[in-house]
Formats: sequence, C-alpha cells, structure tokens
Amino acid sequence: MQLRRTLGPLGAMALATAACASATTIPPTTEPHAISGSWMIEKTRPRSPWLLGVSCTSASRCWIVGGPEGGSAPGRGAVFATTDGGGGWVDQTLPPLVGGLFDVSCIQSDCWAVGENPTNKQAAIAATANGGKSWQTQTVPSGIRELLGVACVSASHCWAVGDSDVLAS
Repeated sequence: MQLRRTLGPLGAMALATAACASATTIPPTTEPHAISGSWMIEKTRPRSPWLLGVSCTSASRCWIVGGPEGGSAPGRGAVFATTDGGGGWVDQTLPPLVGGLFDVSCIQSDCWAVGENPTNKQAAIAATANGGKSWQTQTVPSGIRELLGVACVSASHCWAVGDSDVLAS
C-alpha cells in the first residue's frame, strides 16, 4: 500500500491510499525509519477549496474533510468518502451548524470530524455511525473555540484538540 498526495481545486491537498499507477512521483524521504514508497498526484472530485484532514480504515475506505466553502452552502464544512481507494469521492451531507472542518478520525464505519460552528465561531464536532450516510452534531462544552485535531482509538474513546483545549469522550 502506498500513500498518494492529492491536489484538489485551488491546490488543496488530500491523502488517500491506493495502489500505485503511472504518475508523477515525488521521491520518498531519506530520514531514518521512514516508510518507503513514493507520492503521486491523484485526481479527485472534491469541490472544497481546502482539504485538511484524512482518515482511512482500509486501503480502499477513506474520508477527507475541509471547507469552509465545500459542501452545498457557503461557510459549510465538507466531507468526502471513497470506497475504492480514491478512484471516486462521494460528497456527504453535514448538519447545518458545521462549518469548516480541520480533521477527521474513523474506526470502521464510525467517524468524528472537528472544526467550527460558522454562526458563533465555537467548536463543532460531527459524527457518523454508518459510514457517513448521516452525520449528527455532538455536544461541545461552551467556550471552546474551533477544534483542529481529533484521534479515536475506539467508538467510545476520542480526543480532540484546538487552541489550548483538550476534549475527551
């Protein structure tokens, strides 16, 4: 399995896993203990000008998030999913109060994406338990500004960070 660097519209970048095909490659890093392989430019469908986070549960199943102007309305976040290793991406629908998303973490078909609420500039967390067929907002403590990163080790144990805050589920 090799990782491919993907450039979206306006130069936005996304990552996806897939087998290598003929493409322009970037030499692998020479740092000790680095994963060997090459990076390739991949064509994607996402309309988001900023693709900022990626999570894969297998070589073929991945989600990427971004914004702020992806999705169906200005200021809304965007989530795209692939089930064929990046060959095609499907735009998934987010709840209304989810703005730009900065990161996503997935365990099987459960995913959590973090960013901000576009109306009050507070943190937003969106979650799905069905691979993205439907996303719901999660309760975030008041006063927490945007969240920039999320990591989950199981469906009941996640951590999210942003500014100087750390949240745990």
